[in-house]
Amino acid sequence: MQRGLFLLPRLAWKRDDDNELSLSGVVQASHSSSRGASHTDNLAGTFSSPDYVDSNQESPFAQRMAKVDANWVAKLGGGKLDVTVSAERSHQASDSLNDYYIAGKARRLLRDWRTDTHGRRHAVRAKFTRSLFEGHSFAAGMEASAANDAQASDRDDRLDLEPPVVTQETFESRVVRAAGGAQDEWSIGKHLPVYLGLR
Repeated sequence: MQRGLFLLPRLAWKRDDDNELSLSGVVQASHSSSRGASHTDNLAGTFSSPDYVDSNQESPFAQRMAKVDANWVAKLGGGKLDVTVSAERSHQASDSLNDYYIAGKARRLLRDWRTDTHGRRHAVRAKFTRSLFEGHSFAAGMEASAANDAQASDRDDRLDLEPPVVTQETFESRVVRAAGGAQDEWSIGKHLPVYLGLR
């Protein structure tokens, strides 16, 4: 079973012939769940002990994400400036519920594995272009982004009526990127452009 919501709002504002601003966003949310059961017959050889031959599983999953982009395009310094700034937030929550039995259901293992993941993204991009003189056009740009992810997992194992054994794991990451460059496009002929740039 799966349910979801998806929205794409957008707003554009043109102040004059030299300035234009647009805002766009994405809002997404969904929830799903699956169930299953399995049985294993040992026809040859042996399994490791304990031999869990019957199991029931249930796996609910939920996620949500929101992103916004702001774009500004302006005529500036005899050329055109194009700037985009974006931000994103996301969250995912999953759960794996497992019920294991050995043959004859003489022994039971309950396992609950929960995972939460949070993500953040920020980015900025800017590009400036203009004509220099006959046959030449100049372009310069930069972009930078930062991505942060944090994940936490909890696993509870309960054997029959014994106290649960809890295992916890965490993970965090951060990735930062930055780049910039400039180039001159020289049109030597109608079908022969030459690019000279630095990045």
